[in-house]
Amino acid sequence: MDIADDWVGVPWVPERRGEKPVDSLKERVVLQETQIKELKKQLDIMQAAEKAVGPVDAPHDRPRKAKSLVPKPKPSDTVMHADDNTVFRREFDKQALPIKLGDPLKPMFELTQKPEDMKRRAGRHVVWVLPKGFNVTHLDIDYYLPIFLSGLVEIEEPYGSLAEQTCRDVIRIGGAEGRLFTAMDKCIAPIKAALRHKSPVVVQRGLCVLEQLMTCDMAPKQDDRLSLAEFFVSFLPLILPILSITRNLMGASSEADRMETAEKIVETLSLIVRESGREEARRQIKQQFPDVALPPAS
Repeated sequence: MDIADDWVGVPWVPERRGEKPVDSLKERVVLQETQIKELKKQLDIMQAAEKAVGPVDAPHDRPRKAKSLVPKPKPSDTVMHADDNTVFRREFDKQALPIKLGDPLKPMFELTQKPEDMKRRAGRHVVWVLPKGFNVTHLDIDYYLPIFLSGLVEIEEPYGSLAEQTCRDVIRIGGAEGRLFTAMDKCIAPIKAALRHKSPVVVQRGLCVLEQLMTCDMAPKQDDRLSLAEFFVSFLPLILPILSITRNLMGASSEADRMETAEKIVETLSLIVRESGREEARRQIKQQFPDVALPPAS
């Protein structure tokens, strides 16, 4: 059987009824080009008609959506609930964190062992839940501290208070052991979120964390090792612009808690200069806060 050379690569197409079979590749190409030209002509005609009379499904002909009876939330309604989905809240609700809420009626003396606390109640406090033989010093600080810091922006209690207390405990222990340096990269983002918050309570939590970071490793200052306050100077360009904006917003208000927050920012800046002892820290702060009186870098 003699096979023509032009069959290679040509798809098989059933012959149309009443049409003459097309055998050669050249004839098939010509036929397809003719069909394409006819389709283009029909498309041009349809487009010209649509431009003349407008689209069939014009916007004014479409059925209008029924107006919703549920009012849209105001921006002020969403600000306070924007932080409800923090990592801290999710992990705490799943009981995936080694903490729980302590009994607020518990005597303070059982926690502090101080005679003056005999008649005081502990109030809202955190209880560390760890396996037998383990304590807070065994925590993976690089993993847990950023999670605890993310809860600083929580408005609803007990999440905010628990997050603040867990940060305090971890920073105190991790700073004394020099274990916070590797965690700082992950901690800057949640600290910034707290410092830029609209609530003065949240901002003051962030400021307290900054102050704790500046003073958590006082012992290394006695030797030549780098302190965390000195190490933190490299992160100031990320923190200072936010503090400047927050101070202006809080200071422009006549509310006592907001004005107190603005003053607290100035106190924290002075502490950073004093504890870091770096002229570079003082210079950076002066650029953002030229009206603030800062102590000399020692």
